[in-house]
Amino acid sequence: MDELRRECEQKTPSRRAACSIFWTLGGNQVGKAAIDGWKSIVQPALRRGAGLWPFHGRLDELSKWPGCVLCETYPQEAYSHVDVRFCPGGSKRIQKDRQKACAQVIPWAESHDVSFSDDARKTLLDGFGPAASGEDPFDALIGLLSMIEVVDGRRDEGRASSADGITWEGWILGQRSPAVAL
Repeated sequence: MDELRRECEQKTPSRRAACSIFWTLGGNQVGKAAIDGWKSIVQPALRRGAGLWPFHGRLDELSKWPGCVLCETYPQEAYSHVDVRFCPGGSKRIQKDRQKACAQVIPWAESHDVSFSDDARKTLLDGFGPAASGEDPFDALIGLLSMIEVVDGRRDEGRASSADGITWEGWILGQRSPAVAL
């Protein structure tokens, strides 16, 4: 399976390997969602002038473009950016485990000048509800907080260890490559 993974999907010291974006069958397949995302979101945004990090440049360059900048995040990577940890055996699919993880997000946010609306704070403290699908908005929030870490300059945007990685593979925002001195 490692041969199907891009460099940024390989196991790191802080997380397990990501599912390969090229995997389109069975459990843990993310390829179909990636294909749909490219067709439904990325291609239309590019036609409207969006920048695609890191393919179109570094964030400091892209931030000067009009419009939006698209980037890839990975929830498991983002957890370490904002100090979210699950207890051994914990699962983001279980509300009480998400509640424990969300309890870590509130003090992190307060210490990083990130504020939540009352409704967002209530949703956080509730662990995004009892359904297993609560993991999706939970992951989206953690991904957003990770992006804030990068945009606010507390974390480097990260980059692939080779030009080929940037040209062909892309990268996960905020992920440090062990082969690149940042």
